[in-house]
Amino acid sequence: MTEPAEAEDRESGSVPERESGSVPERQVGALVLVGTPIGNLGDLSPRDVDALRDADVIAAEDTRRTRALLTHAGIPGGNRVRAVHAHN
Repeated sequence: MTEPAEAEDRESGSVPERESGSVPERQVGALVLVGTPIGNLGDLSPRDVDALRDADVIAAEDTRRTRALLTHAGIPGGNRVRAVHAHN
């Protein structure tokens, strides 16, 4: 729901409206969840690729599969990929 002040800003033109389906500007401290494809790596959406490319940290249950996904999408993983599962 739009806050009243934000709605007024939009009407005055000081806050540009985003196009439908556009990716919002990156926010500091934002948590972005990306649903990854189970079978066909080509099913990863362009929005997901952008989110993964812009991430400071990528938390993954299986880092080997995540690195394969990143490689397929042309995204360098580097030391941003962290294992997050029940045993750590």
